Amino acid sequence: MTTNIQPGDQMLGDSVMPTDLGNVQIICIIGGPGVGKGTQCNWLAKDLDLVHVSVGELLRAKSKKALLENGTDIEGRMREGLLAPVEIVHETLQSFLDEEVGKGKSVFLVDGFPRSLEQVRYFETHGFKIKAAVYFHASEAVLCERVRKRSETSDRVDDKLEIFKKRYKEFEKENASVLDYFELRGKLHKVDCNGKFTDVYKNDIHPLVLVMLGCPIPSTEANRR
Repeated sequence: MTTNIQPGDQMLGDSVMPTDLGNVQIICIIGGPGVGKGTQCNWLAKDLDLVHVSVGELLRAKSKKALLENGTDIEGRMREGLLAPVEIVHETLQSFLDEEVGKGKSVFLVDGFPRSLEQVRYFETHGFKIKAAVYFHASEAVLCERVRKRSETSDRVDDKLEIFKKRYKEFEKENASVLDYFELRGKLHKVDCNGKFTDVYKNDIHPLVLVMLGCPIPSTEANRR
């Protein structure tokens, strides 16, 4: 994977990236399983020097500890396509953000969050505020095929076809109210992710995030993935 992005043109330096807690910028990346949230966020994090955090990965890492501490079977809930308890999601995400802010980080791509209206309301009344939400959307057929291919090399418990169907159904049920929440507040951005990942990144996602962060868009295309 190569890129022609020039650090002087597009990396977020000290003059652009806020450093104090009050100016922390949180951009939520919402989308169904297989839509490409992790891939696109990894590219953005590398190209723009942002912090990418996958809430799903944080919860999977916390699964064994939560089971031992309070009997909450996070991984079991994932296998059933269900959401983790909102308090555990908030505690896990808040802990990560606090640690990174302590290191001087201030712009975060939060991948896979919020999954429900309860989550976003709980989060915004217990600390950080959300700058914007970007909704990656694609057809169910496209998502299903991507997850099927990913399952060939992945050991994730939620990449099995039957679990995908449960996760997708749960996502669709909860997602409409989440989108409405952000749209009513003028914070929602939508990106069609049915196409090739590299094309969507180059033509839509990368320019969108630059604008959201107040960075100039180069006159020549920077991304040649």
